[in-house]
Amino acid sequence: MKLRFFLFLLFFFSSFSSFAQQTDTAQKFMATRSEMLKTIYKEHEVIETKDKLYFKLLLKRSAKGEEYGKFSRIYYFTEVGHFAHPSIMIVQLIEKEGNLYLDRRGLSGADKSIFEKWINESRKLDKSDVADLMGGNSQKSKTQLFEAPKELVDMLLKQSYSYFDAKDKSDPQSAYAFFDKASMIVIPFSQWNNQLTDFNKISGKVISREIKKITWYKNPQGAPEGVYGAADFESKFENINIHCGFLVWRVNADQSFNLIREEDGYIDKNAEKKIHPTQINNVKRDQLKCRN
Repeated sequence: MKLRFFLFLLFFFSSFSSFAQQTDTAQKFMATRSEMLKTIYKEHEVIETKDKLYFKLLLKRSAKGEEYGKFSRIYYFTEVGHFAHPSIMIVQLIEKEGNLYLDRRGLSGADKSIFEKWINESRKLDKSDVADLMGGNSQKSKTQLFEAPKELVDMLLKQSYSYFDAKDKSDPQSAYAFFDKASMIVIPFSQWNNQLTDFNKISGKVISREIKKITWYKNPQGAPEGVYGAADFESKFENINIHCGFLVWRVNADQSFNLIREEDGYIDKNAEKKIHPTQINNVKRDQLKCRN
């Protein structure tokens, strides 16, 4: 009985000591966080957005280094209730060997493994964070549909088919050059090229490409303000009859185009054989989102 009681006391004091240590660490961290916030608000022009579990500060860049975007870095501060609280994540663009990369790091009063989990889960925000750093996401404006002039439509068609031509002629570097800088940061060339190579092994040679529909937008939410064109397409390959997707192009001030997004899906011929002919159109519409 005495031994059990002694072991219980040992466990209790050990747990209490650990809890007290964690509490002390969290309190010191919150003091550091408070000082950091004072410095940020005092020395920087800041755009602040709030969520239930965190708030986000976007720091405006000085004129120096403007080529890397309008904003220098993003700070994410967790609030009570966030699984990684208390933590701070710092996001910024860094240059390495002539290329820009998105860097995530920070500091935390929580367990290291929990903080690392938050960092890894935040990778899904890469594209949005890059858009913020490069020019600021359009938050307040409403997306507008409009009818573009014929010359703009013709230019978008030319860009789209030129992009496909580069991909289909095994010229990945020329195809990749159509993307804007922000997209290149999120998906580096090596990663994009590996995906293209894997798809080409499955698809075989291209048989046809066709732009089915073009939709024009002004100031879409979640993107820098401007004019965008979405080109829905369908393709056929040696091993794939059903392949469709869309390209989203941003129209620059000089009327040039940058590709900012590409999405596609497919069903190879072996999988197609398992689908009843009467259901093909339903699968294309509902699962692959093909446009007729």
